[in-house]
Amino acid sequence: MKKIIFTLMAICTVIITNANNIAVANATLTEQNVAAHTEVITFDVSWENSWRTNTNENNYDGAWVFVKYRKMGTTDWRHCTISTSGASAATGGVFTVPTDGKGAFIYKSTATGVSNVNYVGNQLVWTYGVDGILDNETVEISLFALEMVYILQGTFQLGSGGTETNVFKTGATATQFNATAGSKMMIDLSKYAKGIYFVQVKTVTINNTESIIL
Repeated sequence: MKKIIFTLMAICTVIITNANNIAVANATLTEQNVAAHTEVITFDVSWENSWRTNTNENNYDGAWVFVKYRKMGTTDWRHCTISTSGASAATGGVFTVPTDGKGAFIYKSTATGVSNVNYVGNQLVWTYGVDGILDNETVEISLFALEMVYILQGTFQLGSGGTETNVFKTGATATQFNATAGSKMMIDLSKYAKGIYFVQVKTVTINNTESIIL
């Protein structure tokens, strides 16, 4: 590729476990392989109050990292397709790349409780050929990181059971809404501004409250 311009963005969220201040830095694009049409994206990511437990709730937080590109002279941003192989996280971290390759989760590799994390020199492999980019094209790259929480699959409850404004509940009561397989709930957000909304969840079996993006 002729020229790469990197921009970095971290999307911070405040959740009940106090993870915050996510940041990405020092992104580079190197090791172009013209035979495989790939390049390596190297970057640092850090945030405060990261956790992983193996008792009680048995869950963890992490960062969803994704990369977007646009060809120079265009305004059309598209997802970089990340290879499901070749990802390398810094010491103490581990990557999971979904099969669609549209990003990667990075999180603590072991249950070490709560601590600040600073993963330096992480590497993901961009299969730019899959995205239709030629070997000599000029592109602009933007890397994002978003704090996430892993929650065990299963029945859970929406709402806190309290009387907060706009809380999820069952009908006109203060009872939490039980979300089970196949259950449906109509949500009308038409009167609210566009943006990211959050919902509290509580597992029925564990009775532990977390927050997730709706």
